[in-house]
Amino acid sequence: MPSLLRLLYFWLDFMCGGAARFFTPRPGAPRRLFVMERGWWDMAVDPRRYRLGLPRWFMLVLGCVVPRPDVLIVLDAPADVFLSRKRELPAEELERQRRAWRELRIPGVEKVILDASKPLEEVVRDARKAIVAHLERRAVARLGAGWANLPSRTRIRWWLPRRPRRTAVAGLGVYQPVTPKGRAGWEVARFLARVGGFRLLPRGEAPPREVRERLAEHLPPRTTYAVMRANHPGRYVALIVGEDGAARAVAKIATTPEGEECLRQEARAIERWGPVLPPPVRAPRIIREGEGVLLLETAPSRPRLRPWLLDPVVAAALGVLEREGISHGDATPWNLLRTPDGFVLVDWESTGSVPVPGWDLWHWLVQSHVLLGRPRRVELLEALRGAGRLGSSARAFLRTAGLECGDLAGFLRAYLVCSRDGLNPSAPAGQRGVAAREAILRELDNLPRKGV
Repeated sequence: MPSLLRLLYFWLDFMCGGAARFFTPRPGAPRRLFVMERGWWDMAVDPRRYRLGLPRWFMLVLGCVVPRPDVLIVLDAPADVFLSRKRELPAEELERQRRAWRELRIPGVEKVILDASKPLEEVVRDARKAIVAHLERRAVARLGAGWANLPSRTRIRWWLPRRPRRTAVAGLGVYQPVTPKGRAGWEVARFLARVGGFRLLPRGEAPPREVRERLAEHLPPRTTYAVMRANHPGRYVALIVGEDGAARAVAKIATTPEGEECLRQEARAIERWGPVLPPPVRAPRIIREGEGVLLLETAPSRPRLRPWLLDPVVAAALGVLEREGISHGDATPWNLLRTPDGFVLVDWESTGSVPVPGWDLWHWLVQSHVLLGRPRRVELLEALRGAGRLGSSARAFLRTAGLECGDLAGFLRAYLVCSRDGLNPSAPAGQRGVAAREAILRELDNLPRKGV
């Protein structure tokens, strides 16, 4: 009971004191910046300091309704650095609190972790830079219609234009769903955008500054853009759209030297090997290259009903590439767009010599099996015999690649071993990929006993 009364006292103090101190008293009054040390959430991280014996979740729930900061700056350093400066807590407790601060998530609050082992001047500079960057993003987001942040302001994957309606609808083209769940969410978002629902979404932050800087010189008049964070660190995809709802270009953006080199490799691969693809399959046309930006033509497309199915026409085109000794490297359902006049194969940064025969064929089928759940293992084994819905695709690939049908099982085994060795088994996605490949390898070992 004393802990509960003490916590409620702190909560009332934060509520009343925050309302009196932080909220602007009248319209037009100048806004000020407030710096608060520790704050409410320190009680959830270090309850012993406040003599609290309550569950952590209870303090976090109450914290949802107290005035929250715009930016939470965590000064982090190894425990021995803290101990060399101030011996107040043992090393084990310091490590526990460091871990708790790193894992803490406050809804609607940006968290920045700074290296406090640096000299004081550098830490102050980094903190000032983080604050100014946040204020700058907020100011840009308030210009014009602004962006909606999805799925939330603290876990931003997409920055989507809020209005006008046609621009909001077109901006959703930056994402092409391949799972039923993603397709359902995408269709709901399109409906909301059509009826003007995006303007009711909270005005979120602007896309990262480095993205805006790289796009600035490539934007035609009266255009904006939707941005999607890619799976690689420092990588983004932007769809440039006009106020009339017309998509003008797709921009692949890299903010790291490694990413910029990948974009240069992709541009060279598209220019060299794109023309090899036979119609109706083609590579995207390059509009322009810039520093950390690869600008590509847009391809009007809609999500496919069964994206995991490999069309025989696409399989034959991949076989043509292999006959030239080249593999796309990442031929997957999410890298193929279905257009009114055919298909557009995108994401060429992994293009290179063929690692093992049949790589692109099996990469499509196995990656679809791992990440989409289709085709099932039995359908993969049917493709080895040229049967089932995937049998025609396998035959089309072998025909144009100049490979023998009797070697399919050997090609699949070689792909499974080679691709498995390239996965990271410590990551969840890598663990899932390794487990699926080993399961298929066991099925292959049993094929003679099943009489296949």
